[in-house]
Amino acid sequence: MTLTDGPAFRFWPPRPLAFARSLGEFGATLMFAGSFPGRTQTMAVAIYDALESGNTTLALTLVLVISAIALAILTARDAPRKIADLYKP
Repeated sequence: MTLTDGPAFRFWPPRPLAFARSLGEFGATLMFAGSFPGRTQTMAVAIYDALESGNTTLALTLVLVISAIALAILTARDAPRKIADLYKP
């Protein structure tokens, strides 16, 4: 039996698990990948730094940019399948 078996999955998808994992990844990124100021910085660490310094406008801008990039990637990934479905006999 897996997490996705049964009718409970329809009502409680594993989104909380994904959120918990993303928090763990952020912690690892903050400690290791984003620890060299001026040399390495991920988008998540840039957003965190902007919020910590009180620059909410920059933080919001970065969130909107990364959200738009993610949406574009997901749309581009699904586009060929949707186009193929249109021409399916």
